[in-house]
Amino acid sequence: MTVIAQSTGQQFSVTLREIEPEAVAQMRCIVRAHLRLWGVGDESHPAVTDAQLVVSELLANVERHARGACELKLSQVGSTLTIEVRDESPDLPVLREPAEWDESGRGLLLVQSLAESWEVTRYELGKSITCRLATSESPSSASRAGAA
Repeated sequence: MTVIAQSTGQQFSVTLREIEPEAVAQMRCIVRAHLRLWGVGDESHPAVTDAQLVVSELLANVERHARGACELKLSQVGSTLTIEVRDESPDLPVLREPAEWDESGRGLLLVQSLAESWEVTRYELGKSITCRLATSESPSSASRAGAA
């Protein structure tokens, strides 16, 4: 795995030349460390666990569907965390409702349920998926924390 990373203020970006299974776990750790550094909270804070899950799902989609290099960007402005994953595949993600026994196909449903908003942007070479999450406890994140 080749990694090129840059971090300034409350922004972080990393380019992964290829996604390997251990890269997803490493990126979760990096996300957790940056959010702690930025004052969001420790690993049990709902925004941190949500961000790690969103990053995992988006990178797993790159590994499974796009292949090749991708860029992960994190930034925080106020109480909004923006997560962006950009890859070189022209194929757009499809939000679908998997059958009960399907072993895959729930990633974007998870992203949609955790993010305040998400969007796909097509580029000449590839696409990006951008998600915005609240980093302060909102009523929905507080209820998820209470349910856990």
